[in-house]
Amino acid sequence: MIRGLYSAATGMNAGSLRQDVIAENLAHYNVPGYRQQDVVFESFQTFLNNALSPTLDGGLLGTTPAQVFFNFTPGPLKFTGNPLDLAAVNDAFFVLEGRGQPVFTRDGAFQINAAGEIVNASGLRVLGDGGPIVIPQGTRQIQVSADGFVFADGQQIGRLQLEIIENPAVLQRIGPALFTGPPPNNPPAAGTTVVEQGFREESNVEPVSEMASMIATLRFYDASERALRSISDAIRLQTQPGQNAL
Repeated sequence: MIRGLYSAATGMNAGSLRQDVIAENLAHYNVPGYRQQDVVFESFQTFLNNALSPTLDGGLLGTTPAQVFFNFTPGPLKFTGNPLDLAAVNDAFFVLEGRGQPVFTRDGAFQINAAGEIVNASGLRVLGDGGPIVIPQGTRQIQVSADGFVFADGQQIGRLQLEIIENPAVLQRIGPALFTGPPPNNPPAAGTTVVEQGFREESNVEPVSEMASMIATLRFYDASERALRSISDAIRLQTQPGQNAL
């Protein structure tokens, strides 16, 4: 019976965790390049193995979150017409200069700082093949080709450093749309289209789907809470003095 309490409590914990993840997704729905999060739980076989354990310390019954993961499915592109709004297509990521390590992002809403460098909204410098890309003072027109070359008034000034992440699961998030991972060593193949200028990639969160998941998770949490209360009431009735008296 006590194990039943723990089982119901794990269900409440799992529901609470998933609600937190869904709430974060909805809060960042309008953040360019944001990647949706979700939770995976232990397989039924793991649950069954715990249930058949001959000892009480062989594992508690119930729901066990395995991990929170990111969905790297590309988000929709939104046309802005801003020459510094860039969208990385396919599996490419922009590379930013972090503190001692590269930072990868799909958020291509860039701007120019006081030094003329292309930076993201947090001020991290966008890296080119030879380092940060600097826009000459007085530039009237900025063009970025499909393969990442940057032109200022028709003169080539650099090329965006782009990275193909074949296994995004190795990335670790350090911001709403920022990730760290292995050093860049997998640029896109020459001649491939990897950049759309004047477009911005939106988040890949689908609000309607997230709201439906939130409702389903709330019902799951409520069911676990009712189970815990029922077991708790049964234990209280069995342990009250005189309940077993004839």
